[in-house]
Amino acid sequence: MEIAKVGENCLRIKGKNATIIVDPSQKGGPADIALALKKAFSFPPTQGVRLTVVGAGEYEVGGVKVSGIDGGAELVYAGEIDGTRFVLGYCLAIEKTISSLDETPVAIINVSGSFNPSIIAALSPQVCVLYGPQIEEALAALGKKDLPKVSKYSVKVDKLASEGEEIVVLD
Repeated sequence: MEIAKVGENCLRIKGKNATIIVDPSQKGGPADIALALKKAFSFPPTQGVRLTVVGAGEYEVGGVKVSGIDGGAELVYAGEIDGTRFVLGYCLAIEKTISSLDETPVAIINVSGSFNPSIIAALSPQVCVLYGPQIEEALAALGKKDLPKVSKYSVKVDKLASEGEEIVVLD
């Protein structure tokens, strides 16, 4: 699974058989599934989208399973792509829905608004991918101010850290 930032708040999560685009912008590119983190999101035309998700429920396209969980005005997604489970959402929405989420190998968090580091401990990810406008504040709260920023990150199940977690910053 490859996670790439392709717009200000837009991510592409690419697997072997399907691609997810999160909060697509005009630069999002082709995708099989389009996910909105905010319920009021207005989707631009996105090439090849077979499923657009703006609500809670369970969905599957091309072997990719995604469950949308209601976090108020925002949504949190728990899913699996290429055999790797992930949780995706805004930090506040994840905090509101944490009791509905299981531990996960990969947490993808949009840091917009306040950031509570305890959500990372609750999810126990081996990799935590952070992106968003308040990234510097989140890194300070985690005591990790000098992390390098990358445009994309590849998750390989057999290479995930067995102890602790890796923090990745998308820019």
